[in-house]
Amino acid sequence: MKNKFNTFLILLVSLFTTQLSYGQACGGSWDTNNQVTAGCVTNGQHIGSTTPADTNPCVGDPTPSYTAAQTNTFTFTSPVSSFSFDFIGFSGFSGCKKLEVKINGVHYNLTSANLSDAGCVGYSYITVNANGYITTQNATTWSAGGGARVTITGVNATSVTISTDDSGGTLVSDPFNCTPICSAGNNAPALTATTNFTSNTYTIPCGSSTANLSSITASNNPGTLPITYHSGTPATDANKLSSITALAVGTYYAAFYNATGGCYSPTTAVTVTKANCMVANNDSGSSFNVTTGTTATTASVIANDTNNGSAVTLGASGNSTLTWQSTAPAGITLNADGTVSVASTTAAGTYNLTYQICDKVVPTNCNTGTVSVVISAAATCNAGTVAPTVN
Repeated sequence: MKNKFNTFLILLVSLFTTQLSYGQACGGSWDTNNQVTAGCVTNGQHIGSTTPADTNPCVGDPTPSYTAAQTNTFTFTSPVSSFSFDFIGFSGFSGCKKLEVKINGVHYNLTSANLSDAGCVGYSYITVNANGYITTQNATTWSAGGGARVTITGVNATSVTISTDDSGGTLVSDPFNCTPICSAGNNAPALTATTNFTSNTYTIPCGSSTANLSSITASNNPGTLPITYHSGTPATDANKLSSITALAVGTYYAAFYNATGGCYSPTTAVTVTKANCMVANNDSGSSFNVTTGTTATTASVIANDTNNGSAVTLGASGNSTLTWQSTAPAGITLNADGTVSVASTTAAGTYNLTYQICDKVVPTNCNTGTVSVVISAAATCNAGTVAPTVN
């Protein structure tokens, strides 16, 4: 007596999170004989008869003979390292049947570790026999919609073939879950030194305000893959920089990019810093000379200083900061604008004062200078205080 059961197989293959559905996950009818060209599947089709009919009943036989009564092969646009499919059954069966998985045309020896609940009713009626085949058990009490999820990892699959020895059951293939092997590799870029770039640090030269990373190459490129830069790690499409020719000071992350697989390698951190382009020139001369007995303010010490080739400017909108490194003696005031105020009572002498200017963008870029404030004694009149008497 022929035993009848409906065995439904859903091979769900997709690139990352793409999901498509042609029917219900735990019951109902499915499309048949339709080509699948979604996700990372390049060919494959729904196959199977609309009238279930077992040709090889196996009541009481836990390891029935296997013939590929129905089969479907899926070829991936690029190799995948893992994939999943759902093996779904419906009520009204007795006996048992087998299902085989082949990877790259070679039988894959499944184990119970490959099975998990497909999210329907359960999979206690499904096991894996000693030869690595999924086997439906001889039972009639399980509920409609029971099923197992088959997950295979750690492979290099260019094709997956699913076969069953049930000539009447229906095989259904839908996109679900696969992980392409990334040809960008598992190694972060080993970036090579070039102009302004060494030890994974790019130094913006004096005269420039931004970094151009486009000339940097890698010694371990797994092919002719481009190097992309990202604002964070791991590298993703979301944090990929649209341009790398005018980058500000900061940390960026380089990765190899594989366009076919849409994937990135691990990253290498690249630090963009700025050359010490602060120039503090020493100050002296008439602009800083004062005579005792008068109150005076000198010129600013930053008047002849530069920041990256431009004049040093202070304040909220300026490009630099100024700090005095010397402690001013009595009668001398060091002003925030770089000038020095001298009181009329200040003793004569030469006062050497040190200051520091720093770049606002890169506060560690600093330089120091010295200003010599010379206070001269007022000239003494030896002509006396009495007007001459003319005879």
